[in-house]
Amino acid sequence: MSRRRPVRVLGLLLVVAMVFSGFVANADAKRLSKAQKHAVAKKLTRAVKKNPRVISKRWFLKKASQVNFTLPTTIRLLPAKDHDGNRVPNVQTTTTGPNAAVGDTSISVADSSGLAAGQVLFIGMNTANEEGRSIASVAGPTVNLTAPLVNSHNSGVTVSTLPNGANYATLDLGPSLGARSIGLGGYINADINFNDAFDGGNLGDVNLSIRTGGDLRTTSVGLLANPNVTDENAPENEIDAIIPITGSAFTLTFDGVNTAPVAAGWTTASISNILETAIASLPNPVAGQTGSIGASGVYVWAAASPPATKITIVFTGSKFNGVDMPALNETGAPNANLINPLTGAPPGNSFTLVHGDNGSLDLEGNGGCAAFDGNGQGPIHSTPAPGGDVDVLGNISTSLNPGQNDNVGVGPSYGGSTDPKDTVLRTGPLKVTISAPVASSAWAPGDGIPADSSDLGQVDPDTFINDGLSQPNIGKSTGKANLFGNPVNGLSSGHSVDTTVNLTTDINSIEREVDGAFPAPAGNQAGTGEKLGNISAYSNCRQAWTGALTNYLTNIHLVGSLKISPAITADGHLRIARVALKSQRPAPEALAACLSPYQLYLRGNPTTGDAVYTGVGGGANPIGPNIYGAPGAFGSDVNGFNPLAVLAGSQFGAAPTFTGVPSASAPAAGVKCDQGTGPLDRSPFDVFPLVNGHLGAAPALSNLLQKGAAVAVRGELDVKNLNAEVLVGNVVGG
Repeated sequence: MSRRRPVRVLGLLLVVAMVFSGFVANADAKRLSKAQKHAVAKKLTRAVKKNPRVISKRWFLKKASQVNFTLPTTIRLLPAKDHDGNRVPNVQTTTTGPNAAVGDTSISVADSSGLAAGQVLFIGMNTANEEGRSIASVAGPTVNLTAPLVNSHNSGVTVSTLPNGANYATLDLGPSLGARSIGLGGYINADINFNDAFDGGNLGDVNLSIRTGGDLRTTSVGLLANPNVTDENAPENEIDAIIPITGSAFTLTFDGVNTAPVAAGWTTASISNILETAIASLPNPVAGQTGSIGASGVYVWAAASPPATKITIVFTGSKFNGVDMPALNETGAPNANLINPLTGAPPGNSFTLVHGDNGSLDLEGNGGCAAFDGNGQGPIHSTPAPGGDVDVLGNISTSLNPGQNDNVGVGPSYGGSTDPKDTVLRTGPLKVTISAPVASSAWAPGDGIPADSSDLGQVDPDTFINDGLSQPNIGKSTGKANLFGNPVNGLSSGHSVDTTVNLTTDINSIEREVDGAFPAPAGNQAGTGEKLGNISAYSNCRQAWTGALTNYLTNIHLVGSLKISPAITADGHLRIARVALKSQRPAPEALAACLSPYQLYLRGNPTTGDAVYTGVGGGANPIGPNIYGAPGAFGSDVNGFNPLAVLAGSQFGAAPTFTGVPSASAPAAGVKCDQGTGPLDRSPFDVFPLVNGHLGAAPALSNLLQKGAAVAVRGELDVKNLNAEVLVGNVVGG
């Protein structure tokens, strides 16, 4: 007994000493001045930068907890940047065709958008035969590999440029509009706080405070589709073009008999009016009709590109509905004054036409865009020479690579159709940021969030009027993680991260006009000055940008894993960990999309001199449609409008030279929804704002929904796969 008692007493003293030492340590920490704590924090930061694994050391956690240490970080969604600062595309698709066999050096994929030589492609993901191969080249759906396959792969297996699959979420808008997949990319900034890392809970628990801002990007989101877009042909005017040497005489013939001579000495400024007058006097080509073509049946536009001038001619209106013009050609022998558009040089039979379309009709009256070929140059391309048309259906792509205007992501639905080319209403690619907190009392009257599916009992499902808006408290985006991979907040094993984020994004819609029929000629009635009164026909199958609506996506609950994984990234940043997250459950959300057009989707024409709309936010790129300042200039009407000059904007590259491969589109409108005072809100287009007239003020969301200037859709957002790297510091641009 006497031997055991001292041992027990000694044990008790040790326990008391340990407890007391803890109080002393905490007391010491509390006695540290603000400057001393700052000095300790600087030492801890230097220690992390020297060896990132130190954040999981007990001594580090203890010291960090004592001084309430906070480590600024950047959470950057994979794919990360390469050595040149370029991001690896966020591509995921499936194989098609026959099964791939061992030794094959190529595979076929459902969509090769975003794939290119030099990328690594992971084939057969989540199967026992998964393997990685470098891409040698891509030709349509065929992907050629630099080395043979060592495994066989069934048709339909997943392939991706990312080892863990592409980052994406699904947005399900219900049975009628369906579900679509949205590619994700970008970065956010977060502070990791070590206040509880040592003795506040489980060892290694840290708090996450996600900063307002960041820059997350998505693909375009399809909201509504019309199957007639691809099922039915488009009514379209015939567009032809010639390229004569500037100032040289030439003569056109329309059927080998009737000619339109042009004398030498013409200029780019005069040729449109000269040819319009000459062609208008030719006999009407439509069988059974008499008289001449007339000034109301033709537009001519000329663009200088020394030593030649490209002259484009459109035969339009009711006289040419579905009628192909007789052969437009040069008279007699090949004319050395005409340049071959394909080679850029005479001589020879160089009157090769840029042929938009044989004038066509929608005979069934359903409206569509199946045969629409715009300026006749196909989708945007760089060979054999830069060209193309931004609005033809062939520009639409379907990958998970975010940030591209014409990429609508992966289906299966795009708002009522499984064909992405049927999309008639979509968002632009979204720039999403972490929302600043919003108090319910801070909402302006008539503004808020369209009520989501969790509020259906309080909402008029058809109008969203009155009680169709919610004005909630939007809180901070926060979370918890464990540095040792242990579960947090009572979650199951493998869930060492638990966070809730609130997001905001300004949504500009892109909408395609379908069934812009040809009205009867209107002449200059009602002072419009527009020759045929068929502005909608000129825009048929083309697209327009709307102004922006601010949307909030709230209470997105993400869970997943964190793994300490120090490395220097390819672009020179210090990585301390990797995270893999997904939604714990789909989040009910609602989106509001603007319907009121503001500007054309195609780039504006820099040759018109339309100084009022030369750019967004003072930029150099003009936005369309542009009109000439002087009525009648370059073949324009009394408003300065010439549809050919407008549509030519689709052929221009980037400012300031406007040469090279044309841009896929003009930039999104830098204005609010239905704000008016834009390039379409003037004669002869007269697309009036629906709510506040021409006042230019941004209307409240409730008014926009009630007047039909915007629409709200409900659905569920489900983040399926989000892989990211945690970088030390606030990395600008991710």
